[in-house]
Amino acid sequence: MVVSDQPGTPSSYKRKQALLDDDKTMRCPKERAEEVRANLDPEFPSFVKTMLPSHISGGFWLGIPSQFCKSHLPKMDATMTLVNENQKEYPARYLPRKIGLSGGWRGFAIAHELVEGDALVFR
Repeated sequence: MVVSDQPGTPSSYKRKQALLDDDKTMRCPKERAEEVRANLDPEFPSFVKTMLPSHISGGFWLGIPSQFCKSHLPKMDATMTLVNENQKEYPARYLPRKIGLSGGWRGFAIAHELVEGDALVFR
């Protein structure tokens, strides 16, 4: 049996369409971030990260792509400086064993009012 508000439109189709619409909304910031990244000097390595709930609430943990870490970041714990588009600096703790940012990332995320689906360019 198919349950639907509208005759002839299965509810599973409407759920799928809603997911596709949400996906388009979620991709929009990432597409814009990828455009920004494409216009950066390729001499400096970069990546785009789309914000998930774990990045912006609770534990405030930001995982970094492992290949980027292996190729471009230190092998020991380090304090890194996150710099926003206005050149304001935010220190954050990089933990290579966990492949991400911890201490300080929370302050950056809150200061920028990041929400799920936002996309950031890191270089």
